[in-house]
Amino acid sequence: MATKPEASHVYVLHRRPYGERGALLELLSGEGRISAIARRAVAAPFQLHWMELTGRGELKSVRLCEAVGPAALPQGLALYAGLYLNELTLRLLPRGLPCESLWPVYLQTVSALLLASESWEADLRRYELALLSLLGDEHLFAYGVDDGAPIIAETSYRLDPGRGFVPAAQGIAGASLLAMAQGDFSSTSVLAQARPLFRQLIDHALAGRTLRSRELYRQALAVRPGERF
Repeated sequence: MATKPEASHVYVLHRRPYGERGALLELLSGEGRISAIARRAVAAPFQLHWMELTGRGELKSVRLCEAVGPAALPQGLALYAGLYLNELTLRLLPRGLPCESLWPVYLQTVSALLLASESWEADLRRYELALLSLLGDEHLFAYGVDDGAPIIAETSYRLDPGRGFVPAAQGIAGASLLAMAQGDFSSTSVLAQARPLFRQLIDHALAGRTLRSRELYRQALAVRPGERF
């Protein structure tokens, strides 16, 4: 018996050729990460699509695919940030894990990258925070690891990867961590502190796996040394 098609809005995280004209797609939707085969390679990254998917197993088939809005690509360094966004999601998000909380943050981040908004680095940090929270670190920035006590604004902390934040004579101000916990990167100081901190957290989550998008970004940065994400 044929299965009823599942319909949802999706973004393409990655695609590679499948057969003569098709593509093997890795998709993100509010329901989670999905793998699917498209008989025609019509779906592109950074463009919202409406898809009908069929199949009982992990690998679905695309029955219908319609683009929602015009095709677009981020420009400049925002493109590399977009590649990082998709590759990071592909590496860390397991298939089938519901991600209703992650989906709107992904939408906002893609929108900021496409518009070359001045806030796109902050949106990228918020996405990393949402992804780490979904994977089990939802209280990371709110509580210390020694006694589970709330982070204190006036105390300094250092990150112990795999455990969390511990009080330290020198380190990141608790006030900055509390701002990050709320997704508030409006302060240039907090945003600057978040960059290396989130790099440590993401590296720990990757457990030794590398991201090709980071290398591409470093190459681009050699041409534009004054810019960062």
